[in-house]
Amino acid sequence: GIFGLLCSMGMAERTEPVSVVGPKGIRAMVEAALLAAPPCELPVPLRFSELEAGFSGYVKETASGLRVSAYPIEHGPPTWGYVLQEPDRAGKLDAKKARTMGAAGPQLGQLKNGQDITLADGGVVKASDVVSPPQQGRSFAVLQDCCDASGAADGCKGVDVLIHECTFEEGLHELALKKGHSTSKMAAEFAESVRCKRLVLTHFSARYTSSSGSPDDPAEQLGKEAEVYCSMPVTVAKDFMVLDESQECFGPLPELSVKRPAWTPLPDSPAQGEVRA
Repeated sequence: GIFGLLCSMGMAERTEPVSVVGPKGIRAMVEAALLAAPPCELPVPLRFSELEAGFSGYVKETASGLRVSAYPIEHGPPTWGYVLQEPDRAGKLDAKKARTMGAAGPQLGQLKNGQDITLADGGVVKASDVVSPPQQGRSFAVLQDCCDASGAADGCKGVDVLIHECTFEEGLHELALKKGHSTSKMAAEFAESVRCKRLVLTHFSARYTSSSGSPDDPAEQLGKEAEVYCSMPVTVAKDFMVLDESQECFGPLPELSVKRPAWTPLPDSPAQGEVRA
């Protein structure tokens, strides 16, 4: 949860401020938890944004232009879903074509910034002729812990990636509603209604873990069930999974991204299988 994440940031010696957005009371809860955990040193300044009940819409914009918006979703306690929208990115300059047309030096930068330039001979090079159209900023929605995400529908329309909780299969619909959670069908139907490009399912009940005795990943069955109710690709989330922009509709890379082995033996450690007296 958030406490482990913040402590990890402290151990990694992060110095940049961290924004914490949540319901009213989130600041008191976080500060009390960190105060009760003296081994966790947090040199990182925290900036809190507390949302009033029913709040919906824009929350803040980072220095890089990333916009964060919050939308109320139904779970029981006050809960919000979040939509992250990157700014549009400038188009790419075809420098070779621009030079062929007579542009040079600082003029290339002017073209990149969308400015037409006039050459020494009076000729004009238009930015639109050498710069591709702007690239639309990527967008992501994160909807955890909810049995009704309709309050976030407007903010989620057309997002590149919709991450939606999927605690149960559709056969357990009533149980899901009772506990304030969603089924695979509920997540899929919401994804279809907002026309996202990819649905990513997460937050699975423990009954769908490998400890259930199934030879395959039981959570994959939730993904297959969701595919029946929506037209976009469905991905079942896994630890260390990476969604790649270069893949169609932000498809997952085939290999999980583990930066280092879970166990790094010491130089004098016995080799695997070796027993020392």
